[in-house]
Amino acid sequence: MNQQTPTPRSDFTRRSTAEEVTRNIDLRGKTVLITGCNSGLGFETMRVLVKRGAHVIGVARTRKKAQDAGAEVGADPHFEKAAGAMLAPTASYGHGLSFDAAGLRR
Repeated sequence: MNQQTPTPRSDFTRRSTAEEVTRNIDLRGKTVLITGCNSGLGFETMRVLVKRGAHVIGVARTRKKAQDAGAEVGADPHFEKAAGAMLAPTASYGHGLSFDAAGLRR
């Protein structure tokens, strides 16, 4: 007979916010790539991860959209080279900017 392991339960619900879920997480020293950083889930993810100290590489369809998103969360945007190639502009996908919490308004 095959016994199922019970699913672990959490105190979080579908109404929990990203800030609540990440409250005690320190992401300094971590790098994260976020696509669609200028709206919706991509923007909210970038906002909270930058707040938690992550170095976020945000990608949007245009450079202006990525810059505006970074400015809205109060991050310090800058271009960055990765794997020998400039992230922005990229012909096929969009524009990438790198965001740090250095200029983050608290």
